[in-house]
Amino acid sequence: MATTMNCAACGANLTPNEQAVKMAYCQADLERAFRFVQDPADWKAPIDCYVRFPSADALTLIEAAVQHFTATPAEVEPVGEGVYRVRAAGYRAGPAGDR
Repeated sequence: MATTMNCAACGANLTPNEQAVKMAYCQADLERAFRFVQDPADWKAPIDCYVRFPSADALTLIEAAVQHFTATPAEVEPVGEGVYRVRAAGYRAGPAGDR
């Protein structure tokens, strides 16, 4: 019997493909989270923005989304109560980028 894994954000069953690559979150939640930090004009651009996180879980999801879509780690710096600066090299500058 196959083991079912659930998304850490929404609780939905992860697809077999999502499980195979050991994703903790479903693709839909990663896409929603990435929209908060991506450059709306160019998703491959470097990330440098300020975001208010309602919880540590939300912060973890944003970090996972940045890693997933850019193949670069997010640098997260607290700047105020619940507000963080999020930076990353971005997809284009990372190891998976356009070459």
